[in-house]
Amino acid sequence: INRKGPKLLITLSEPRPIPPKEAQEMVGKDNIILIDTRPSPIFGEAHIPGSLNIGLSPQFPTWVGTVIAPEKPLLFLLSKDDNLKEVRLHLARIGFDNLIGFVAGGISAWKNAGLPVSSLPQTNVPELNELLKTKKDLLVLDVRSDAEWQAGHIKGASHIPLNELAERYQEMERDRATAVICGSGYRSSIAASILEKYGFKSLCNVTGGMGAWKTAGYETVT
Repeated sequence: INRKGPKLLITLSEPRPIPPKEAQEMVGKDNIILIDTRPSPIFGEAHIPGSLNIGLSPQFPTWVGTVIAPEKPLLFLLSKDDNLKEVRLHLARIGFDNLIGFVAGGISAWKNAGLPVSSLPQTNVPELNELLKTKKDLLVLDVRSDAEWQAGHIKGASHIPLNELAERYQEMERDRATAVICGSGYRSSIAASILEKYGFKSLCNVTGGMGAWKTAGYETVT
């Protein structure tokens, strides 16, 4: 693809606005992926069940290309319709061109249509530090790279890099309370949304991630 170059944007069909109820039917199909491009705290408040949270940022194309197969048809939930142009440009550059459309009216229209929403609790590092003292069965899942893990992690945490999670999630207990952490909270929200899609219920995303944990002076091990 790099040698040939991606398809030109002008040759690609324009992703269309899709009414919420039609989008719900499409999301129910196994081969269609819904990407929620909103920031992780907003995703946490309310999102479409089964959607993956990959926030629109400079990291967006990297992680779409890492966790999603390029042939998958894609739907989007946007913060605002204007974001579609940026999404298309990012994904065209990595050869993703099977973009079906976006949920018309966003999460507000989805709720107004009476369709179900899910939530993902957000936990900051002081709260996590206290939970680790009182909730002995809490699992901390670190989804950073091997090098980041080896440089320092929370004592007792488990480690599955984000790029391996879709193949290794069965190593985890679906019913165990799990706090997902990365470097900042971006990758951990992707990971938590993947786990949620696979039926994990008791999840939270650690905002600020290991960067905030270390800044607060909490213990790490290597």
